[in-house]
Amino acid sequence: MIKHSIIASILMTTAAFAEDVDATIQDHYRTITETVNQTSTQCENVDVPIYGERQRNFDTGGAIVGGLVGGLLGNQVGGGSGKEAATGVGAIAGAIIGGGGGRNERVVTGYRTERQCAEVVNPVTTERTVYSHSTVTFIDGGQTVTLNYQR
Repeated sequence: MIKHSIIASILMTTAAFAEDVDATIQDHYRTITETVNQTSTQCENVDVPIYGERQRNFDTGGAIVGGLVGGLLGNQVGGGSGKEAATGVGAIAGAIIGGGGGRNERVVTGYRTERQCAEVVNPVTTERTVYSHSTVTFIDGGQTVTLNYQR
């Protein structure tokens, strides 16, 4: 405000020969748009599986296929009088493996609810008005004069 008064005083003294000095001073502003990242914590409830083991059921179809494959392999490996023994052992082993008997398997036995949180970054856009410059406008010798200045 003091600068405005000083400028008006200077204009009046320099225009001492003028009968009437009409000067206007105007401040100009501009809008600045800024984007900043804002971090927030977001949480949610998640179902987490609980694992356990259980006895695997015997698979009859798998036992039959395993027995046939084991018997064929034993027949190819065995020779002479051991051929029948190798075929029998291969068939038995293939049936046990193919049937899956005696093995445990890992299964989901239930769920527990667990709260999980994560930091999330979101861009936030804001606008603000800031001073740009000022102008003083007056008439000198019948012409309108506008001067820009920074306060």
